[in-house]
Parts: sequence; C-alpha cells; structure tokens
Amino acid sequence: MTCPVAVGNDALGARFGLTAMPLTWLIDRQGRVAVAHAGIVDRAAFERDIQELLR
Repeated sequence: MTCPVAVGNDALGARFGLTAMPLTWLIDRQGRVAVAHAGIVDRAAFERDIQELLR
C-alpha cells in the first residue's frame, strides 16, 4: 500500500472525537477530508469516490 494508514484504538478515537470505528477518510489534493466512511466501506462506493477525487 502506498498511502498513509493509521491503525487506531479506543484511546486514539477518544483523542480525536471519533464516534465510529473503523473510519475511513479520503483526503483531497488540498489535504482536506473529502469523504468519510464510518463502518465497513462498500468497495464499489469507495472506488467511485476515489475516481471522483482523481478527476
């Protein structure tokens, strides 16, 4: 995998105010959170979101 991945735990989630785990964020070219998926991510939706960000 060539992208940053952080593996968290309950303490890390509490530190950043996360209400769900797993939580997947897609970051845009400007470094902003463009899409957030809570829970298990549907692969087709995830790939669609990535393709949209790459345009």
